[in-house]
Amino acid sequence: MLTFRELFVFCCFCVIIFSDSIQCRAAEQRYSQNETHEKISVFANTLLRVKNLVAGAVVVVKNDEVVYRQGFGRRNLSSEAKVDNNTLFGIASLTKAFGAATLVKVIEEMKNVSLKTPISDYLDDIEFSTEQRTKYANIEDLLAHRMGLPRNNFLRLNQNFNRQTIPKFLKYFEEIADFRGSYVYSNIMYGLATLITEKLANNTWEDVVTEKILRPLGMNATKFSTRSSGDAENIARSYVEQEKKRLVQVPFSFKRKWADIGASGSIQTTANDISKWMRFLLNGNTSLLCNIFKVRNFAIQTKNRFHRPEMPVEYSNSQYALGWNKGHYRGYPIIVHTGTSWGDASILLLFPEEKLAVFGVLTGSDTKHLKRILLAQYVADLYLGFEPWINATSIKDFVVPKHKSKCPRPAARRSTIGLFPRNFPECRKTITKPNNISILPSNFSSYDGIYNNILWGNITVTYNTESQGLFFTYGFATFQLLPRSRKHRSFAAKGIGEMCFMRLSSINFEYTRNKGITSMTIPSFERSMPPTFLKIS
Repeated sequence: MLTFRELFVFCCFCVIIFSDSIQCRAAEQRYSQNETHEKISVFANTLLRVKNLVAGAVVVVKNDEVVYRQGFGRRNLSSEAKVDNNTLFGIASLTKAFGAATLVKVIEEMKNVSLKTPISDYLDDIEFSTEQRTKYANIEDLLAHRMGLPRNNFLRLNQNFNRQTIPKFLKYFEEIADFRGSYVYSNIMYGLATLITEKLANNTWEDVVTEKILRPLGMNATKFSTRSSGDAENIARSYVEQEKKRLVQVPFSFKRKWADIGASGSIQTTANDISKWMRFLLNGNTSLLCNIFKVRNFAIQTKNRFHRPEMPVEYSNSQYALGWNKGHYRGYPIIVHTGTSWGDASILLLFPEEKLAVFGVLTGSDTKHLKRILLAQYVADLYLGFEPWINATSIKDFVVPKHKSKCPRPAARRSTIGLFPRNFPECRKTITKPNNISILPSNFSSYDGIYNNILWGNITVTYNTESQGLFFTYGFATFQLLPRSRKHRSFAAKGIGEMCFMRLSSINFEYTRNKGITSMTIPSFERSMPPTFLKIS
């Protein structure tokens, strides 16, 4: 028989449990369905207005049902056509999950190959800058971003660079971090995975994704930027914010070229179609997410980075595998990925244990991912039963607090590729800066010439006597150089013609009294290892 003390403790325990259950039910019923939908609509439209965005869409899947699906804003600034659930949006790097899932499925259907099979077994001509990577790198290394190589994203401006020629460039990618011991996000490694998919399936990457993923899920409206002309009437145009919050449209002809490497970010989809992908991802113990992070032993790369919190609630993603980040939001385990590509911003936030998925997409600039994350967290809070920490009133004035780091930021390594022959690696250990550096000439015509880097290729600098402007051309892109100092050593650049939406913040020239202008370095092309181009004519 229970003593009075034991009975009292038991009753207190029951009261606490009962109280918590009442609070949970109350939280789940905080707002009716109509109230929830209205709140999302008000918040999304407010976000577009106060954050200089053009269009957006939100999709929510809960317990295998699409509980919310709505578009916002205008398809483009030149018409009043509204976004709807059939409007195509570019989802940028959310494509990586499609590419990874497709490649996994292709490999599972084959014999004698696996994700751990060295890449050299698939591609005979593959060569990395280190023997270790050439011999041991496998598909898991590519899909978990653990190659330790620089991003070199702007190589996509090079007309000779595409998914088929990626192997020819990789041997000049100098390492910036340890192989398999670091996390370095890389679109080009997913481009290499695209090429491997084509080799194994003996088909184009787009056709393989369609066959393995899109068609079985009924995602019939989904398209690829690489195959689209951009003439579709119901498509959300991409915009980049320039000076004085001016929005500039990104030409689809550029988007098609930029997306050529496939799995890094070439899919366009609709709210209706993405809801089918979301339901597939959350579909019980056989879901793709369970396979990646629980059932299967896929390589998961820990980022080993600490980020100062940007919001008053817990939000982290510390692990990566097969096109997904794993982390936590408000204590809930989450799997998440974002996508960013020249005026397109997207996010897919999943709560596997809650059977909840939130998708958001925006057109406009969101370089720090803040706008889409705020949208996804607001919607997630409503469906998790929380009072959202941000709302349509506070969103206007919310900014991430700026903190000055107490630790000095390590200087970016300067690329030595192209400065010295590969046969003499000892020459690349150090670079001695000439002592006779002086102020560069104010006569811009002396900058004329061709500059070369063994990885990046040629840049042509020209001086236009009529406009008295200095320009440089790399691949299919031409920029006007704008002096940032009286010394005329440091320049910014703005795109010309089709590239008018693009800005480069840092281009530097070197000059000696004896030889004149000798080289140009472009940190804007690759911050971790800025490429230097030697003047050859």
